[in-house]
Amino acid sequence: MQAMMVAIEKEIYAVPLGSILEIVRPREEEITSIGERPVIRLRDSIVPLMSGVDLFEVKSAERPPTPFAVVLALDDRRVGLLVSRLIGQQEIVVKPLDACAGASGAKGPVSGATVRDDGGVSLIVDVAELIRLGALR
Repeated sequence: MQAMMVAIEKEIYAVPLGSILEIVRPREEEITSIGERPVIRLRDSIVPLMSGVDLFEVKSAERPPTPFAVVLALDDRRVGLLVSRLIGQQEIVVKPLDACAGASGAKGPVSGATVRDDGGVSLIVDVAELIRLGALR
């Protein structure tokens, strides 16, 4: 499957390319909130934003700016995943996580893992679960 490799701090994640609607680089003044939820106006709709640092519990020395929002879509629902940087597209092979995935330290909505071109391992974002979590917040 084709995936967009993205970095959240120093961690690299694979996002299924078929679920990406678009990638935007919102300015800080474009990010507002409804209640406690950060959102961005994208043309004629409001898209909830989710911080990759918070979602995947990535350790961070400080709260850096997140220059990219990867807008994911499933059916008519959308959510923006805030990431640190874009790495590029890569064809990946999905390796399912077994029942002991919790012991491996996987956090957040992940559907599996893959071995990157550089030999490292990346978790694959579970878009359906991410959008479900975005709707609950």
